[in-house]
Amino acid sequence: KRARIERPPLTFEKLFRDEYKEAGKMKLFYSRLETNGIIDKNHVWREYTDKNEPAKVYFWLLDKGVMKTANDDTNALICFCKEFGITVYKDTEPTPPADVRAVTTKNLLKVKGKITPDEKKRFIGVFSPYLIKK
Repeated sequence: KRARIERPPLTFEKLFRDEYKEAGKMKLFYSRLETNGIIDKNHVWREYTDKNEPAKVYFWLLDKGVMKTANDDTNALICFCKEFGITVYKDTEPTPPADVRAVTTKNLLKVKGKITPDEKKRFIGVFSPYLIKK
């Protein structure tokens, strides 16, 4: 048997490319989300948004080169959503209790490549001050 290499658990910060990880950039990231009413001051994603919106933001940022390309979108989405108070579970896992804000990985993965022009426009408005101009 080959020894399995234990990888350190994925953290929210590890999702980002190095140039977006520095403290000032991360602070700006959260402030852009908060200023635009996407998260509250405790970094909890607002309830009234589309439940797949965090995944849309993640994939949009991935496309813009903010996020590192993960070889596993599922784990990246679980990590990304957890940061904002959303439990992501696989269809094979028991459904979380009703008082837990949750979404399935299957639903989140469906939005990849399906961001509408209006959503793209909104994300540009939210994140353009944060994006590093190339």
